[in-house]
This record gives sequence, structure tokens and C-alpha cells, in this order.
Amino acid sequence: MAAARKSSRYGHRDATMILIGYRHGLRASELCDLQWSQVELATGRLHVRRAKNGSPSVHPMQGDEIRALRRLQREQRASSHVFQSERGGPMTPKAFHALFGRIGERAKMPFPVHPHMLRHGCGYALANAGHGSRRTCLSNDRPSLS
Repeated sequence: MAAARKSSRYGHRDATMILIGYRHGLRASELCDLQWSQVELATGRLHVRRAKNGSPSVHPMQGDEIRALRRLQREQRASSHVFQSERGGPMTPKAFHALFGRIGERAKMPFPVHPHMLRHGCGYALANAGHGSRRTCLSNDRPSLS
């Protein structure tokens, strides 16, 4: 996230995509399809619509996620999609994949990175915290990026 903030023209958007993707174990397509109607900033809840016949669920959000999303909402053009491309349309999974790879290179990762690593990282963090990865509503002890 630090590399995204420092080295990208849209650093806050990119870091927020990484944060939300990791914390909620989202696929690139789920992250790119995320709409503001799924985000409840006042109550700190995220309504997740899963791809590949997954079950929809509601996840609690932590304060850093809420603050990042509020800032993103203030700074972007009005749109139904949370994560927008440079031209104001929804970010595509293909574009996010390329962006994430570039951020990994700038962060000097010793191997190529791809967005699905965020989903796997979330699963490992949940397992290490004693949670099953198939829970439909997770408590506020979501995995941390520290």
C-alpha cells in the first residue's frame, strides 16, 4: 500500500483497492464491480456480491477502510462504481491486474504479484486468527495489513 501511495498518480485509489481487496478477500472482478450502493459508511458495513456462485454476505469495515472510502468518494467524480479508471469509468479486472503488478515491481517484491494474492492473504490471515474462510459475516477482527 505504501508503494501504491508513493509511486502512483492515483495512489489513494490504488492503496484503497489493495486494502479493501485484502480485508474482504475479494476477487479482482468483485473489487472492480463494487458499487457505492454496497457500501454503508455510516454503519461501517460492506455488502459483498460474490462471483462464481458465491454467497452474498455483509462484512463489517474497520475505521481505516471507512476513512479511505470517504476520502475516495470526496475526491472522485460522481459514479456508481467505487473504483474508477482515469477516464471515470469502472476499473476493469484486467487493468487492476496490470496496476497491481506494477505496484509490486515498484515495491521491489522478489516475485511477480497478482491481485488474487490479496484473496489468499486474507484467507491465511483469517485461518491464523482461528476463523474459517467460509464465514458469511466476520467480526471486527478482520486481518490487518501490518
